[in-house]
Amino acid sequence: MDLEEVMGLQELQTKDKKFKIMITYVGGIAGQSVIKMINKSKYKDRIEIIGTDCDKYAAGFEWVDKPYLVSKVPDCLYQYDEIIKKEKPDLILPTGEEDLVHLSKYENAYMCDEKLIELCQDKYDFYQHYKTFYGFQMPQTELSWEDLSLPMIQKPVMGRGSRGFELLENAGHIAAVENRQMTLYQEYLPGQEWTIDVLLTDKTKIIVPRKRVNVKGGNSTCGKIELNRDIITFLQNFFEDQSFRGPLCVQMKEDKDGVPKLTEINPRFGGGSIFTTIAGINFIDVILAEKFGDKLELKEPSEITITRYWDEIVL
Repeated sequence: MDLEEVMGLQELQTKDKKFKIMITYVGGIAGQSVIKMINKSKYKDRIEIIGTDCDKYAAGFEWVDKPYLVSKVPDCLYQYDEIIKKEKPDLILPTGEEDLVHLSKYENAYMCDEKLIELCQDKYDFYQHYKTFYGFQMPQTELSWEDLSLPMIQKPVMGRGSRGFELLENAGHIAAVENRQMTLYQEYLPGQEWTIDVLLTDKTKIIVPRKRVNVKGGNSTCGKIELNRDIITFLQNFFEDQSFRGPLCVQMKEDKDGVPKLTEINPRFGGGSIFTTIAGINFIDVILAEKFGDKLELKEPSEITITRYWDEIVL
């Protein structure tokens, strides 16, 4: 075989090679959303999905090419290292919470760096870090209830979803929960709740707000895409000088005057991020178009309302 034939064979093999994407927590809502994005992607035939979860009955295992059953945190972190060493994924997209810092050390993990992840995960440190410049659009957050007025909320310093969330309306409520460890107290925001799907790449900044119409277990079961210009402008300015990267799930809630305030940033895909794909912007397409050097024309997402329903799989 001459040199020209060898080069031709290598080029053919490169074209046929699948682009490997590793997704963690494929049994969770966020992991399933990312799989759905891939299945709707124009690159879907070129992608091989590697999925991990600690639940052998995880629905996401039925939708990936290579399922890996792992232990719970922290044991799964070392198992991730073995899977990555074996599979050599081209892209790692974590969708959980506890594995973010560990996986951020990998160059092909599409996410923020370790320090920024830790800052986002500690809700009190997050407030302290940004309140000087953005405190006017963040809820007052304290470690003692004495620094706030009722009603207020109590929630874990580090947590996810609505776990440990308490609305405190009187002194009796405070007395019942004030001895809980590792909690903070926050200004109560009575207005509309928003989730904003954000993607920050080397070339683009995408911000898609949606109203959380119905929420169960901390996840949106019904959402309405609404391009709120106040939210979009605020986040464009917020992310202008920050080192955030990759997919973000931003939470905001309106105060009594209807002003949206930033409550937290999750440095990963959100559980309802598939809503933005249905509205016309597939984050997977955006990420891969830049990686493959393809041109991708982005259109403004449609302002639509999306609801979810349960479905079944026979294992």
